[in-house]
Amino acid sequence: MRIKIWRVMGMETEDHIRLTSPELTALWTAYMNNSMSYCVLKYFKEKTHDTEISDVLELAIEITETMLQDIKTIYKKENHAIPVGFSESEDLNLNAPALYSDEFHLRYVHNMARHGMNSYGSSFASCARSDVKNIISNAIDLTRNLYNKSLNVLLEKGLYNKAASIPIPTKPEFIEKQGYLAGWFGENRAMNAIEIMHFYNNMERNSVGKALLLGFGQTAGQQKVRNYMVRGANIADKVIEFMRQFYLKRIFPIPLP
Repeated sequence: MRIKIWRVMGMETEDHIRLTSPELTALWTAYMNNSMSYCVLKYFKEKTHDTEISDVLELAIEITETMLQDIKTIYKKENHAIPVGFSESEDLNLNAPALYSDEFHLRYVHNMARHGMNSYGSSFASCARSDVKNIISNAIDLTRNLYNKSLNVLLEKGLYNKAASIPIPTKPEFIEKQGYLAGWFGENRAMNAIEIMHFYNNMERNSVGKALLLGFGQTAGQQKVRNYMVRGANIADKVIEFMRQFYLKRIFPIPLP
């Protein structure tokens, strides 16, 4: 009986399938992220001198524009209020001086593309309505292309920092004791490949985040906002230092950008 009442109240028909909570979440999250990225990328492109890096930024901007337009189309179809995201008129100042190098602009795009692939992949697995799935599927394809393009430029310019390597195993090994994780807190053990991957990604992400927050902490209009950004940069710095020491204890090279 409860299901029948819900269907009547929701006015769901065969011709119109209501958006589910995960689908609304996917759309809102993508809209907010892309509206923010659009402003950051427009500013970065304005200050970039390297033509190859500028091309990567242009591609990233085109992707954000496509995503914002596609999401707005669904919102209008559903008579859903357009979220108040970031805007050119209120959140973008192209006349502001340059804060970062071209190399940082490229690293930012590369890291955001990596984050985007993870986020869109999670959203895709939670959506069922065809139009939403099509948007997210397209976003995955576009973001994968952006990731590959940014990676290729990093490699060509010798700017890509590879994670630490480990010896290739010649035979399978198994965990024999339940105290395997004790190697993190007691007697040191070698890190496995999965742990190295996550440590590397977190160190790179926090390094980019720290640099971004330090720049905002120097230029934000309100002191309260500047303090908040500096606080975030300090947190990122502590995370980086913890991971640096963790690596050093295991005699690994430090894969920092």
